[in-house]
Amino acid sequence: MGSLLERKDIFFMGKEKISRKETEFNYYLGVIKNVMDPDGSFLELGPRDLGLTDHFENVTIVDKDIEVIKKYESEGERVLHADYHSLIIRPNSFDYVVALHPDIYHSGENIEWVDFKERRFKFKEQNLEKFVSSLLNIARKKVFIGSKKISDDPPMREYASRVVTHPPQFVLYEKSVQFAPYRKVKK
Repeated sequence: MGSLLERKDIFFMGKEKISRKETEFNYYLGVIKNVMDPDGSFLELGPRDLGLTDHFENVTIVDKDIEVIKKYESEGERVLHADYHSLIIRPNSFDYVVALHPDIYHSGENIEWVDFKERRFKFKEQNLEKFVSSLLNIARKKVFIGSKKISDDPPMREYASRVVTHPPQFVLYEKSVQFAPYRKVKK
């Protein structure tokens, strides 16, 4: 590994050095603060990366990692300890849903997150559409997904109000009155 000046994962802001990951999350956080009402209710899927609880009051965290859940519980945060494949949340339960780098697929009516490197074959357009539809179903207003895979060719583009395809990539979905959850068509 080269000196700090040669490393591509380090940036300098003033005299402080920050990682590419920190830069990306600061960017995401700026977008979220710009387009979402801070008084709204948030569902954050997998909070390790962004930590919305540091910036908004009404945040519920969902994670399957018990250590992450214990950490946020000890800080007095609202948490749901769940395997994402068994997570069922009523429609219109939160104003906003936020997921960063979810590496996901959707199975039936439930969300399941998987390791991208191990299960690349699970990424099918139909599964991504089910995933986005599930999040739109949970949200009353908007869904923010920070993901290269989803921003490259966003499923349910008719609900995408903003698509950024250069790093850091994301898609902002807005729920409309015409929203209809994904339904598998029987042949």
